[in-house]
Amino acid sequence: MEEGLIGQWLKNEGDVVEAGEPLLEVETEKMANVVESPASGTLAQIIYPAGSTVPITDVIAVIAAPGEKVSDCQSTQPVSQAKTEAATGAQATEPQAAALQAKSPSRINISPMAKKRALKLGVDLSQVMPSGANGRIMMEDIETFVRSSQGQKATEAADTGNYVPLTKMRRAIGQALQHSVRDAPHFNVTMPIAMNRALEFRKQFNDPLPKEKRISVNDLLIKACAMALKQSSAVNSRLEADHIRHLEEVNIGIAVALDSGLVVPVLRQADQYDWGSLAAESRRLVEQAQAGKIIGIGEGTFTVSNLGMFGVEHFTAIINPPESAILAVGGIRNEAVEVDGAVAFHPTMKVTLASDHRVIDGALAAKFLLAIKVYLEEKIATES
Repeated sequence: MEEGLIGQWLKNEGDVVEAGEPLLEVETEKMANVVESPASGTLAQIIYPAGSTVPITDVIAVIAAPGEKVSDCQSTQPVSQAKTEAATGAQATEPQAAALQAKSPSRINISPMAKKRALKLGVDLSQVMPSGANGRIMMEDIETFVRSSQGQKATEAADTGNYVPLTKMRRAIGQALQHSVRDAPHFNVTMPIAMNRALEFRKQFNDPLPKEKRISVNDLLIKACAMALKQSSAVNSRLEADHIRHLEEVNIGIAVALDSGLVVPVLRQADQYDWGSLAAESRRLVEQAQAGKIIGIGEGTFTVSNLGMFGVEHFTAIINPPESAILAVGGIRNEAVEVDGAVAFHPTMKVTLASDHRVIDGALAAKFLLAIKVYLEEKIATES
């Protein structure tokens, strides 16, 4: 992360804030996130208003202790270019500054309702004159623009399609995966796994427990991958310059689909958890990701992507760099198998390992999948 876009301030200048209280929303390259106040006091000054794109390490506001003045606690760091631009705008007259703020695409200050309405109508926000404080575009500004002759022409032209702006998060995901496909020679190996013993183990484990403490099919996969990675350190690795680094920790990323894009919170040291703590921690990671907080980002050594709950039988996934492999998990279906000369139906799940061929070859990928298969088909039945 090099910069962040301030979506909105949740507090106003002069408000009393408590440490840990939601203070503002920031849109980063990964996702929109609520930032909590780092201290208690009074929000004495907001240096960057909503809509500002701010470089990391810049001071965005001042929280003062009782009796403390803003001048007593301001940073002495160098003034950034963005801050200089903000100061230049502040020297203009108030209408000019408001217009300048509205015209700059990276510094648009707009209410959430107005933004939603503008996206629906395809309004070019750079053409809208704001009426709110600090150059904020309000709902009535959007409606006024739409009623104007200029706005009518713009919205009529926009009716030919539904355009949704590319968020920083979506752009970052696209760039990372594009680089992965371009730089890493992917190859895929698929293996079916009979899940009857694993599902029976899950049922026996879950029956006496309340719903919030039960293990999921995804937990079974995470555990199986953790055990297999301990055996196959060559899969738990990454390519660094001119050498392959085998990683000691088994940190498994859990792919979570959000409306805004795909995120991968990481279960660190996944091989160290018992079943109960594994279920609790994986559930917590997913819930935190859905709430806008990604835990362990960038620390993964392997990723599990499960689309089985959506009815997907089989798919291939793109490696999450700088990892060397990712497991794509399909749904469980009853399939006919031969058992002692007779036909029986077993719940079967297909898993596909996408590997970076610079690090992992076909035989190693097959052995890794076999370790997962043996664990779920045989070893899991012996665990208590």
